[in-house]
Amino acid sequence: MSDTSSSDGVAVLGDAGEANNYEQLLPATEAQPPPTPTSRISVRKAVEVIETFDEYKRWLVTEIGFGGMLKLPMLQKLNLKFSAWTMSKVCVERRAIVLSETKILKFFAEDIHKVFGIPCGHRNVKGRDGFIKPEAVRFIKTTLGMDRTGVHSLRAAEEFLLRDISETSSKLEKDCFQIAFIIFVMGHVLAPRTKHDYGTIDYWGALANTENIAQFNWCEFVLEFLLEGVRRLKNDMMANNPNTNLVGCHLFLQIFFLDNVDLRLFNKKHNVLPRISDFDQNSIRNMITMATDIGKGPASYKKCMIRQGHDICYGRCNIQDSTERSSNKQLVGGNMDQHHSNPTNDREDSVHASSSAAVNLMDVQTPLRALGPIDFAEHMRTRYPSLVKDELSFILKEQNAKCQREINTARVNVQADMIKFVDKLMTSISKRCICYAARGFTDCPARAIQPCPGVEIQTPIGPKIPGVRLDMSACKGTTSRPRSDGDDQGEQQQNKRARNDEGAVAAMTEQIILFARQTLQSVSKLFIDLPNDGSTTVFGQKAVVLPGRKYVFRAGFQTDPWIRGVVPCPPQPYVSEQLEGFFSTAPPGELSRFLRITGAAMRMQLVQDEPIDHELMLVIIRRYCQADQEANKHSPYLTWRHPLEPEFSTLVLSDHDYVHTMSIQKPLGADALKYDIISAQLFFMPVPRPEGWIVIFWDMVTRTMFVIEPMYHKKSRPLTTHERDEIIAWKLHDALFNCLDEYYAGWPVNKERWNVKFPCSCR
Repeated sequence: MSDTSSSDGVAVLGDAGEANNYEQLLPATEAQPPPTPTSRISVRKAVEVIETFDEYKRWLVTEIGFGGMLKLPMLQKLNLKFSAWTMSKVCVERRAIVLSETKILKFFAEDIHKVFGIPCGHRNVKGRDGFIKPEAVRFIKTTLGMDRTGVHSLRAAEEFLLRDISETSSKLEKDCFQIAFIIFVMGHVLAPRTKHDYGTIDYWGALANTENIAQFNWCEFVLEFLLEGVRRLKNDMMANNPNTNLVGCHLFLQIFFLDNVDLRLFNKKHNVLPRISDFDQNSIRNMITMATDIGKGPASYKKCMIRQGHDICYGRCNIQDSTERSSNKQLVGGNMDQHHSNPTNDREDSVHASSSAAVNLMDVQTPLRALGPIDFAEHMRTRYPSLVKDELSFILKEQNAKCQREINTARVNVQADMIKFVDKLMTSISKRCICYAARGFTDCPARAIQPCPGVEIQTPIGPKIPGVRLDMSACKGTTSRPRSDGDDQGEQQQNKRARNDEGAVAAMTEQIILFARQTLQSVSKLFIDLPNDGSTTVFGQKAVVLPGRKYVFRAGFQTDPWIRGVVPCPPQPYVSEQLEGFFSTAPPGELSRFLRITGAAMRMQLVQDEPIDHELMLVIIRRYCQADQEANKHSPYLTWRHPLEPEFSTLVLSDHDYVHTMSIQKPLGADALKYDIISAQLFFMPVPRPEGWIVIFWDMVTRTMFVIEPMYHKKSRPLTTHERDEIIAWKLHDALFNCLDEYYAGWPVNKERWNVKFPCSCR
C-alpha cells in the first residue's frame, strides 16, 4: 500500500494545497486509534549491558562515534500507544509529524544525531561504500559466534560484549567488540525488527573496517528504517488489522515530539546533548500526560502547541515556516496586562523623560575626539570591573561593534546616494534650461563635464595600478586577411601594453618578496637567543629527510555542519583563561612550533592601534583551531576545514625552503592531529601584507580560491592591491599542492583548473 492512502492523507498534496484541503482528505481511520501495538525495542536490555562496561570498553565505543548510546537512560517500559499514535501522524514523503494544517514538525537525519549521539557522516550505509562480500559476513558471524546452532544474533553479540576486553587484548578482539556493540544497539534500540532477538545485516558493510565506522551516516539509515516501519503501520491501519508490530526506532519520535511541543512547566531546555540523556521514565510519563488532549475517546495529542524555533536545537529551527509561526500566534501576548498595570507611573515617567531630554538639548558639547568601540570597552572595564569576564559584557561589546559598523555603512551609502542624486538633479535641470541659450551662452553650467580619460585616479593607499592579465596564452590566433598598417600599429601597441603589464607584475612580485623577507627577518630575531635543545620546534627549523608519504585510499570530504543542520555551539567566553591554560598544559609535540611574544606586545596590538604582527596572528589561529575542535563535538574524528599557520605564507612568499620546514610538515602531515586532514574540504591561511592581513581559502570540492580582504566593497572600484593579492594567491596555491604531493600519495585533488574569487566582505 502506498503512502497516498495513509492516515496522514496529505502526502500526495503540494505545499500550497495541502493546508487548504487537509480536512477533506482525512480518511475514515483518522478518528480511530491505531491497532494494538507490540514492539521488540528494549532500551532496558541495552542499558543493562552498557552498565557493565568499564572505562576501556566505553572508550572503544566512543572511538567509533557511538558514545551517545552510553548515555541511554533506564526506561523500563515505553508507551507503545503513544508511539503508534506519533507514527500514524508521520508523513513519509515530507519526513514530518503532521498534527494539523498549521502544525507540522519536520525532522531530519541530523535530528537522530542530536537525540542519540550516533555518527552522521558523509558515507551512505547502503551505498557503494557499504558493500560487503559474503565471505566477510561469514567471517563476522564466525568470530562473534553467530554461526552456532541455536544462538541468535543479538544474544551472541551480547555474550561477546560481556567478555573481558582490555588494552592487552588483540586488535581483532577490540574490533569485534565494536562490531558487536553496533549490532546489539541496532537490534535492541535503533533498528529493531519484528522477530525476537534477530537483527538485520543491511548495515554490515559499514562494519567491515572499524576505522571507517564513524564516517558513515548511521542517522540516515536509522531514519529510513523508521519510515519503513511507519509504512507498515499505515498498511495495518488501512487493512483494519487488530494488532500491529512497531518496527524501527519509534523512541526517537517520542523524544522528538515531546521536545518540540509546548508543555509549559514540563518543557526541557535544549542545552544537553544527546537529548535522550535528559529524559527518564518519570519525565516521559509526565510529559505524555501533559500533552494528552482533554476529552473522551481514544488518546490524542494533536492539540499541543509547537515551540518556537529559537527555543529548540533541532533542524526545523533553521527552516522559515510561516504556517508554524502562525500556529503559535495565540501564545504571544499572554501577559499583555503586565504592560498596563500602572499607567499613572508610566505617564509620569514619560513626562519626566521628555523634560530631561529638553534640558539636555540646550546643553550641547562638542566631543574632543571621535569615540569608538575601544572607548566603550574601556568604559565597561573601568566602571564595571566585576563584569569584565561576564557573558553580559561580551554581548554588550559585540552589539556596540555591530552598531558602529552599521553606522559607518549607512554613512557611506548616504554619501553615495547623495552623489547620484546630484548628478540626476543636474541632468534634469540642464535638459530643461533655456535661459542661458536665450542669452547667447553655448552651454549650461548645470551640465556635467566628462573627465579626461587620461587622468590618473589616486587612492589613499597609492596610485592606481593598471589591470594585469595574468593568464595570457603564448599563442596568437591567425587570420587569412592581409595585414594593414593599422594592424601593425595595433600590434605594436599591444606588445607595448604587454611589456608594461609584465613590468607591473615583476614590480609587484618584488614588493611581495621584499615584505615577506622583512617579516621573516623580524620573526627570526625573536629566536636568536633561544637555545634549541631538540625538545621543541622553533621558527625556521628544517628536517634533513622528508617524512614518508601517506597513502590516500578512500577520498571523502566532511560536509559543512551548517549544511547538515548540525551547527556547532560557540566557544566559551573566557578566551584568555582558556588560551593560557591551553598553551601551559599542551605537550610540545602537539604544536607545530614554539612561538614567542610578550604580554606588552599583545596588549598594544589587541587593545591599542598597533597592527597585528606575525606571532600574535599565530596565537589567534591556534586559539581558533582549539575552539573549532571543542565545538566539533559530534564528529571530532573528522573536520571540514583545516587552518594553516601564517608561517607557511611567510616562508613561501620570501622564496624560502618550505617543504623541509618542520613547522609546515607538522600541520600538513597531521601526525599530531586528532582528525583526518584528508576529509577537510576547506583549507585557509592568513597572509601578511603591508596594508594588513588577508585570508585565503581553498575549497577542495569546487576548486575555488577565495581571497578575503576587509576592504573589498561591492560598490567600490577595484583596490590597488587586487592584482597583487591574486599573485600571492596563485603562488601560495602552487606551494600548498607541492607540499601535499610531497607528503601524500594519491591526494584526491590536483592543482589544475582552479579559479580565484574576491568576495565582498562589506556591503
